[in-house]
Amino acid sequence: MTLTFRLLGFFENDDLVILTHGFQKKSQKTPKREIALAQARRSDYLRRMNHE
Repeated sequence: MTLTFRLLGFFENDDLVILTHGFQKKSQKTPKREIALAQARRSDYLRRMNHE
């Protein structure tokens, strides 16, 4: 059996990829809680970067 993983992230400044979450894929559709976690981590990252 092959394990499949999904990575969620975003681009910053057109030259950097920030990965915010990864999980084992169990279906075609991404669960909303996994998306919400990645979005929260993105918001936290951007907030921290803007305060430095």
